[in-house]
Amino acid sequence: MPHHALADLAKTMLAPLLPLKLGTVRAVVISTPDLARAALTTNDAALASRPRVLGAQLLSFGCSDVTFAAAGPYHRMTRRVVVSELLSARRVATYRRIRANEVSRLLGHLAENASPVAPPVDLSECFLNLAKDVLFRVAFGSGFPHEKAAKLGAVTVMGLRGLLKNCLADLCEFCDDIIDELISGKRERISGDGDQDFVDALLRLQKSPDIEVPLTDDNIKALVLDVFVAGSETSFLTLEWVMTELVRHPCILKKAQDQVRRVVGGDRGGVEESDLCHLHYLRAILKETFRLHPVVPLLVARESVAHCTLGGYDIPAKTRVFINTFAMGRDPEIWDKPLEFRPERLENGGREIDLRDPEFRVLPFGGVGTSV
Repeated sequence: MPHHALADLAKTMLAPLLPLKLGTVRAVVISTPDLARAALTTNDAALASRPRVLGAQLLSFGCSDVTFAAAGPYHRMTRRVVVSELLSARRVATYRRIRANEVSRLLGHLAENASPVAPPVDLSECFLNLAKDVLFRVAFGSGFPHEKAAKLGAVTVMGLRGLLKNCLADLCEFCDDIIDELISGKRERISGDGDQDFVDALLRLQKSPDIEVPLTDDNIKALVLDVFVAGSETSFLTLEWVMTELVRHPCILKKAQDQVRRVVGGDRGGVEESDLCHLHYLRAILKETFRLHPVVPLLVARESVAHCTLGGYDIPAKTRVFINTFAMGRDPEIWDKPLEFRPERLENGGREIDLRDPEFRVLPFGGVGTSV
C-alpha cells in the first residue's frame, strides 16, 4: 500500500518531509504533525489547489465536486453550501431521525438473523448498506436503491485511460438512471413543500438570482456523488475497524459494554445520541480507531499555487503535497507503543484529543483548511 511504503521510506531516510519525483511531477510527503499544521494552516492559501489528475477529471465531472475543484469562486460557493446544508450542527441535528431509523432497521435485521441456524451475517455489508441508506436519505429524502446500484460494486477507478473512461460510462449510467430521475421529481415538487434535503438545497441554489457561479446539472451530480461516495466509504470503514478491534480485544469490548449499561440502564431499548456525551470510553475507542486505522491514510494531494516554505524546506509552485496520516498515527515519537490499540490513551484523564486536534496528531478525514 502506498501509505505503508511512504511511511517506511520516510522513516528509513529520516525525512519528515520526503521529496519525490513522480515521473516529471515534483511531490513531497509530510509525515509529522508540525509539518501538517504548517501545510494546512500557515500555508493554506499557497496549497489551496488540487492537481487535475486524469482520474479526478473523468470521475468527478471535470473536477466540479468539492474534493477536486480548483481554488476559486466555485469551490468557495460549493464548499459553503456543503458545510451549511450537510455539516453544520443545525443540519446534523435535523438528520437525527434518519440516523435513528436506519440504525433501528439494522438492529432489527441482526436480531432476525441471530438464530444459530441462520446463515452468517456479513457485518461489513451491513455497515456499508447502513452508510449508503443514511447518506442517500440525507441527500434525496429516500432510501438507497440497492438493486439498481448493484453494478456500482464492480466499478474500479484504477487502471489506464481506457479503463477509466469505461468506469465513467458506468458512473454516468448510474447518474442518468437514478440521480436524474430523483432530481427531475424534485423539480416538479412545490418549492418549500416538506422537509428539505441536500439536493433541494442545491436546486434552490441553482435557481437563485444571487448565485455567484452558475451551477449545472453535472455540477449537482458531482457534488452529490462526492458527498455520497466519500461519506459512505469513510463511515463504513470506520465501523468495520471499530468492530475488528473490539473482537480482537474482548477486555476493551467488555469495558465499553459496562459503560453503556451503566449510562443507559435497563429501562430503555437502546443508546440514544444524547447519551454519547456521557460515553467517554466509547468515544475514546472511536478516536483510537481513527489514530491507528485512518480511513484516509494518505490525504488527497494538494498542489502549491505559489512558492512556500514548510519547516525550512522550499516548496516550489506546482508541487504536489501529500500528508501521510497513517505515518503520523504510528509515530513512536508521538505515541507510546503506537501499534497497540489502547483507547485509554485518549480517554478523559489521558491525552484526550478533539477530532479537530490543534496539535494535528489525528486527522481522520483531513477536514482542515480551504481545500477540504
